[in-house]
Amino acid sequence: MSWDKMEDFLEMTAFVRSRINKAPKFGIILGTSLGGLADEIKNPISIPYDEIPGFPQSTAPSHAGLMISGELAGRDVLCMSGRFHYYEGYSFSDLAKPIRLFKLLGVDTVIITNMASGILPEDAPLSQVEEIGSSSVERLTKLVTAVLSEL
Repeated sequence: MSWDKMEDFLEMTAFVRSRINKAPKFGIILGTSLGGLADEIKNPISIPYDEIPGFPQSTAPSHAGLMISGELAGRDVLCMSGRFHYYEGYSFSDLAKPIRLFKLLGVDTVIITNMASGILPEDAPLSQVEEIGSSSVERLTKLVTAVLSEL
């Protein structure tokens, strides 16, 4: 089955829409070790990626692999806690699926985050990346909340 056909995206969209109770206008994609922001979402409804038809799976450590619908800063959001990467073997078409899904669900604005761990030494342990990510979540939460409040 090709997930590049519109009817396949509509099936994916119908599935997610059947599980969430609001039409989100804002999408958030969280990078490595930034999943703590998802804990700030009020009235969360979580959908594991592996339940969404044709949706890629997150394989990186510390990526929860959850689509979370709820409220943040008084806005209806749809948040990807965990993402997937080209180096995990996904095609560029696969990598675009979340954005296409967001648009079909009514999302108008997407905030994409990343840990930028490439600034660390090549042999830096994952624990160091997670420690930096953990300390960044509070600042990221304040930033995203401020941005959402202004939109």
